[in-house]
Amino acid sequence: MKLRSVFALGVISLAGVSAIGWLSTNQVNASTNEGNNSISKIVTSGFDKKKVLEVDNKPFYYNGVQVRADKLRDDPKYHFTIDQVGQAYDRAKKDGFTVVNSQLLWSDIQPDKSTYASEGTYIQGGANHEENKSSEQTLKLNDGKTADNESLAFLKFKLSDLPSPNGNLDGVRLRLYASSKTAQPITIYRVSNNNWTANNLTWKNSFGHDGHDIDKKDVIGEKVVSTSYDKVQKENYYDFDVTDLVKAKSDDQVSFVIQSNTDNEIDIAGPKDSNQSHRPQLTVSKADQYNFDYLDQLIAQAQKANIKLEVLWFGADTTSTSTEKRMPFYVLHDYAIAQKKAGSKDSPFLSKSDASSYTGIYNYLMDKNDQGLQSQEGKAIKAVFAHIGDYNNQNGHHDTVIGAQVANEPQVSRLHGSSMGVDIPQSQPSLDAWNKFKQTNSSVADFRSWTMWNYTNNLAKQVKSSKYPVITRVNNAIPADADLIGWNEKMRSQESTDLDVVGADLYGYNYQQLFNYGHDVSTDGTTVGYDRGGNLPMVMEDGSLLKSKSGRPTLADAAPRIVTAYAGGATHNYYDLMSEDGYALYDWENNQFVPEGSQTAQIASTNQMLAKLGYDIATKQSDGADGKNLLFFNAVPSADNNVSVEKHFGGTSITYKTDTEKSMGIADKRDDDNIALASTSDSDATFTLKDFGKITSVTYGQYESPQSDKWITTDGKVTYQKNDDGTYTITVPKYSVVNVSKKETSSGGNTNSGSATVPTTPGNPTNNSNSSSSSSSATVGSTTSSSTTTKTSVKKVKPFKVVAVKSIYEYKAPTFKKQNRVKYLPKESLIKAKTLKVVAVATNVNDVKRYKLSNGRYITANGKYVVKLYLQAMHQKLQVINPKGTWTHSKIKFTKKNAAHHFKKSSVIKAKKLVKFGDTTRYQLKNGNYVTGSKQFVRVYK
Repeated sequence: MKLRSVFALGVISLAGVSAIGWLSTNQVNASTNEGNNSISKIVTSGFDKKKVLEVDNKPFYYNGVQVRADKLRDDPKYHFTIDQVGQAYDRAKKDGFTVVNSQLLWSDIQPDKSTYASEGTYIQGGANHEENKSSEQTLKLNDGKTADNESLAFLKFKLSDLPSPNGNLDGVRLRLYASSKTAQPITIYRVSNNNWTANNLTWKNSFGHDGHDIDKKDVIGEKVVSTSYDKVQKENYYDFDVTDLVKAKSDDQVSFVIQSNTDNEIDIAGPKDSNQSHRPQLTVSKADQYNFDYLDQLIAQAQKANIKLEVLWFGADTTSTSTEKRMPFYVLHDYAIAQKKAGSKDSPFLSKSDASSYTGIYNYLMDKNDQGLQSQEGKAIKAVFAHIGDYNNQNGHHDTVIGAQVANEPQVSRLHGSSMGVDIPQSQPSLDAWNKFKQTNSSVADFRSWTMWNYTNNLAKQVKSSKYPVITRVNNAIPADADLIGWNEKMRSQESTDLDVVGADLYGYNYQQLFNYGHDVSTDGTTVGYDRGGNLPMVMEDGSLLKSKSGRPTLADAAPRIVTAYAGGATHNYYDLMSEDGYALYDWENNQFVPEGSQTAQIASTNQMLAKLGYDIATKQSDGADGKNLLFFNAVPSADNNVSVEKHFGGTSITYKTDTEKSMGIADKRDDDNIALASTSDSDATFTLKDFGKITSVTYGQYESPQSDKWITTDGKVTYQKNDDGTYTITVPKYSVVNVSKKETSSGGNTNSGSATVPTTPGNPTNNSNSSSSSSSATVGSTTSSSTTTKTSVKKVKPFKVVAVKSIYEYKAPTFKKQNRVKYLPKESLIKAKTLKVVAVATNVNDVKRYKLSNGRYITANGKYVVKLYLQAMHQKLQVINPKGTWTHSKIKFTKKNAAHHFKKSSVIKAKKLVKFGDTTRYQLKNGNYVTGSKQFVRVYK
């Protein structure tokens, strides 16, 4: 394998290295970003919070979720189009997340080009020497001891079949799908004769051999032999670097002869194999060609969903592997793979995946000290952000992209899923770097930390010096084999760094550890914490398992863990929205997102609640991190469901009470006259305020947007009371935000009033007229409860059917209180949702409506939660959506006897008239037959 590496020795001053060291030729002090303004940055002054993330020079409330666009695209279960990725972004936006982060593979912007063999066959000696084998699917190799067992394979590829065949080829790979009973190598030769045809080739008339050995006069270049660590045995793909063979002679066709090195048969899938993906494939790779179409599409979809996007660069280290699927092949050809043995190229850090893997077969670990690699990868990521700058300028300056993760869970000497094999990679670039480093610092641990910093900081520098500089970050998998956070903070304090944030993935952390992460020097008692120096503590990945596993959080923990992270002083990023990795919030069925459980709705409700206080969460230090103006209650959940927690804003005491497991509260001191209160999962949690002063108003409210400091009052009446001891008790419905004011205004402390949807809860949705049908505003100074009985009128209606499209409750009375709940109806897909028959409508004095069911119970009438089962308007085209299809009938009253024709799912039916029949609707077709108007079977086709 050819290595193209450049080493620069020089005098530098690094933390822990006082005189001589080794440094990239393109590693310099913090860049000036060429006069371009930073889209996002971290500021350390001007706010109550010590470190604040800003986007476009405004504080930004960060609440992220990872959307694995790469897996949604490549996983056979999904095979998402780019528009469907956009739907995932939109789903994240609706669920209250403010940021999505998605992978951009190096190979996405420098895609290799591949072609299958145009011809191929094998020839066999001895008794079969005149037989043509071109019709067979499998090519057989054998260097037999007898003539009858000898066989060779021939393959031909047309380079002209590849796009842009001309120009420099920086890497060429031959991929074969092969197997053998015993591990054995094969040898590949390029031959000069391209005039052969598979249909005519036999052992007798073939070229390229002298009856046993390969004829050297026909060979071009040096042969390529299987590596000692990748001999053919298990049925799988086997890759061969044939770059030098192909470049040895320019031609629009290349022919290979493939030979076994032993007398044990090797089977190779040929050009006629029934599985096309198994056929021989030639891939060419170019270092100077870029394609940003996919990147543009990702940005456009995020922009369409009105959500910010972070680019997760998947380059030479993604989850402590260098995966061939995620890099252009020339990287493996040109640069050093980390080795376990000195002086060897046959001891790489490598794990090989099964042939079914869609993320890549060969998983190496590149040598991070290879200067050529650093330079080339830096060039690639800089090109990405230069292009983003151009895209942004040409598409409205939306500044959609706000961050760059330059490496994902990287390691220096540890391959993903394995223990550290050696302290230092034994490949030459790392050995040379270590020899220089240890002249002034003999710590191997420090060398690994410096190596990691030098590699990641170089990538960060390219982003910072591009046309579109943004926050740069790296996420650590715990444990990491390098102290990147420690070294980065040394460089930040002693010299400079372009790496803004080092964070961690906290899958295994319990609530207390997660809480501590945002402010402790040490999160686990042994390692440096992440709230250190100028580092912004970001929880970069936190996922909750769908299936229970000892000591690990489950999906029921996902929503409260988000609050816990903010309570401790960190930001939070959830992994992930949807994939097969075991942490997904959604599954994908019938082309729609299906929640993995009722907990998914809790996450959305929690996010939406937090967003209403987003500006203050972004700019105020939480009390868990020694802040004074933002209090969190029960942030590390008590084992006892009955919780009473008292905290203080100066002389004002605030007591939060809940009887619901893992319900959490927030008190936000907006100013001296206004306190905002919020609570998560308890439907009637209370806050008791003591020594606050005379309350003049209690109203629902929120900041106008997560990035706005303008407070608006929203409609709805809040239940509260003044107690005999002069304290005030406010009942806060779940996932609601309430503002308590002692200022002499009616707008919650300022005159910037407005309207917004009041927080909703499953089974008790609200609207702009009232948030609680059983409560009203208290009289200021009253010593009794402010709750009043609301008169409700019930009017019979012509019965009709509805289905719930979100989780709801059935109640025994039209007043929706916890004690009136009778039955919980979980969210189901529209097709599977339970049908409910409405017989009356209940309306209270505030014009809040409830549906009365045929069973005497009540449900919400809010159209966001329930919809009529049957289409009500005429539509010319309907599409069948039920997996079982649907029948048309010759009569308007449907029976088995009058069933006329069955339409399969996805069929389009043309209608001429809408007909009402009882509490249903039918559509009459042009032939006189009828089809149901039920939304569980058909939808409007546009």
